[in-house]
This record gives sequence, C-alpha cells and structure tokens, in this order.
Amino acid sequence: MFKFIEEYLDYYVTNIGVKDKNKQILESINKQVYKGMPLTDRQFVLIKTILLEQFPNMSQDIEPKLGIRHIDRRKYVKLVDTDDVFQDSIYESYKSSWKWIAVRFPFSKKDIIKIQSIVHKTKEYFHTKGSHEHFFRLTESNLFQLVTVFKDSNFEIEKQIIEMYNEVCYVKENKELFLSCYKNKKFYNLNNDSKKLIHQELGHDFTDLQILDRKRRYAIDYIEQNTFSTLAGSIASRKTPTCLVDSNVHSINNVAESILHLNRFPVLVVIDENNEYDQVYKAYNAFKYFISDEKQSVLFRVENTESTENLNTFVKDNNLNNWVDLETEIVYIKKNKLPKLLLRSEWTPMCILCLSSLPITRHVKKYITNSDLLIYFDTDLPLYERYQRWPN
Repeated sequence: MFKFIEEYLDYYVTNIGVKDKNKQILESINKQVYKGMPLTDRQFVLIKTILLEQFPNMSQDIEPKLGIRHIDRRKYVKLVDTDDVFQDSIYESYKSSWKWIAVRFPFSKKDIIKIQSIVHKTKEYFHTKGSHEHFFRLTESNLFQLVTVFKDSNFEIEKQIIEMYNEVCYVKENKELFLSCYKNKKFYNLNNDSKKLIHQELGHDFTDLQILDRKRRYAIDYIEQNTFSTLAGSIASRKTPTCLVDSNVHSINNVAESILHLNRFPVLVVIDENNEYDQVYKAYNAFKYFISDEKQSVLFRVENTESTENLNTFVKDNNLNNWVDLETEIVYIKKNKLPKLLLRSEWTPMCILCLSSLPITRHVKKYITNSDLLIYFDTDLPLYERYQRWPN
C-alpha cells in the first residue's frame, strides 16, 4: 500500500482516525514528522508495533522515510583546546592558551545532577544550550571533582586525565610532602619567615585552635582540622577573613573570651556614630577582666550634650585616655574617622571587632580590610562584605 512507515502513520491518524489509547501519542509523533523531524529508535519500534495491528499486510521490513535519527550515546571525559570549546563564539584573548576538560553524555538526569554539583563550585565553565558537551577549565580542583564523580559511571576517560587524577590523589593523600601544612602538631614545608613569626607571636606553647585561626597569616595551605564546638572554634574555622558572630545567639562577653582563647590581641574596636557610650561601655566591660585599663585607649571624644556626655566622663573615670604604643592591647575608634595618631604609631591590630554591621567610611574600611580576622557582632554582615570574594 505505502512504501514508508510515516505514510501509514499519517493515513491512520488523518484518514482513519485513532480511536483507542494510542491517539495522543500517535498524533503527537505525526506532527513531529510533518515538521521534518526523523523518528527515534523507540518511536519507530512503537509505531511499527501499533500499525501492524491496523495494517496486517504492511511489510515487516518497512523503513522510515526520513531515516532513524542517529543518537550519539558516547560518554567521555577528555582534554580539548579553547577553540574546541567556543568554536565560532567570541572569547577573551587570555583564554586562548587554556586547556579544558570536555564532559559529554546523552541526556541523563543523573549525569546532569552530577555536573551541576560541580558547576556551582567554579566560574570556569562553558556550555551551549542544547549541546551534550560541558566544558571545565583544566585545574587540579575541576579535574579531581569531575573524575571522582564520573569514573564509575561508564564514561570513557582519557588516559592523560587519569594520570593527572592519580597525581592529584597522591598529593591529597600526602599533603605533608608537597604543601605547607600543620599535621599531628608538626609543621611541614613551612618557610622560615612563617616559623619565625609563629614563635614570635605564640612562642612554643600554642594550641591547634590558634594555628587554625592564623592559617592565612602564616601561609599554611592545609591543616588537619579537628571539630571545635565553641565560638572560638567557629571563628577559627571561618572560610574567609571576615566572620559574623550572631548577637542574638552570643554575648559580647562570649566574643571577648573567644578573642582571648585565640590570643588575638591587640584588638581594634570600631564604634558606631551616635552609639558611642553604649558600645564602648559594653566592650570595656567585656574585656576589663583580663585587659587592664592602662592597656586600653579610646581615640575619640564626643560633644558634651545631654545624650553623649557620659562617654567623655566614662573615658576619664576609667583612665582610657592612654597613649597608643606597642603595649596597648585595645584601641577604640569611630567608623567615620581614622585617627592620624593611629597611622603614625607602630601599633598594629591582630583583630578587628565591629560592634554592628552599619556602614564604615572609606578610609577606615581600607585600614581594617588588611586584617586576617574581622569580626562583625550583629545579626548579619554588611552588604559589601556579603558579596566580597575573598581568597580562602
């Protein structure tokens, strides 16, 4: 009767009319054929089975008119160049020498979930919508994550990638041979300047918590980390130099005690405009049990109005108008002014404590952002800190 299976399908759908449960699927496939899309393997088998019931004389060897669409089922992980990634797209010239890892697979929800678990951890990713290939810049981190995720998923992984993966695994398992690290209370591959600084600041009687807290300061790449349940442990385990201590959960006394455990003196306490007395009073009373008055200095005053005159009296009564020198443990300044005295002195803070997340003026912000420990005592970080991309 007809030569191609699409002709039988159209005749059945358009002329005879499908009356049974197959109506929706057959009409949908027929529309697809009209648009010039070839049948898939599964569609061809399904239609042939249904139509043989309707047209017993239809040849068993009948073929599709447009040809069965070839589905590329290759699954691989291999190295490619930048030109292979962007092809006809425009890209930045500095990327021309990059190497990339290409991951290809036919549509699979499981594999897509695996890819997405890696995509959100890196910016160096490229994918064209509708394509089955995903590209990641060749880095140790990307390579390790991709091979770890796909090595047991029937992917063909290039031999060179496997070799590099094995090298990365060896480094990760033997960090003390390659990285500057602190493990089992010993330092490995640490430069002499860092060792000198550690003994100068902490002596020989330091704790694991203190080393974890100062890993950025001492340029330590890896620390065999224990679990610390205290606030001091939470501060030491921070992912960036900036740390939020929730004022709804912890008190200012908890913060002071944590700074003491971490041996993070001297401390610069940054005070809000129009809240000077209350914040200086709270901070002073939190630190006074282990930092004497003569080692604290308030580097600002307020106008003697009815609402603020208590601060000047408080500074005078507690002898907090001290000169700043290398013996000073706590200095108080305001967020809107950086004292010249502080800039001219040799005094350098080891910790910055902001008693709120309210905005800080540019000069003060520039002074404090060099610190490897910046604590905000509030319920949320300032906006500019929330979106700041710090190195770990």
